[in-house]
Amino acid sequence: MIHWSHYSNFKEAEFACQCGCGKADMDPGFISKLQQVRTVIARDGNDMPMRITSGFRCAIHNQKVSSTGPNGPHTK
Repeated sequence: MIHWSHYSNFKEAEFACQCGCGKADMDPGFISKLQQVRTVIARDGNDMPMRITSGFRCAIHNQKVSSTGPNGPHTK
């Protein structure tokens, strides 16, 4: 489980499945690295947002929208 409060520049809703189920079961290690990148960008004086265009997908939604089926990379 991710403690979203540890990531000051990201919110759970940005990564939630777009089917409406609300799941955002992102890999904590990935989100941590993403936050590190965002922190470096801000530290270098380029405090601009990182737009999340595609985050988590539940297995059902991924099967509907992707050729990778219910176990594609967005489901992990």
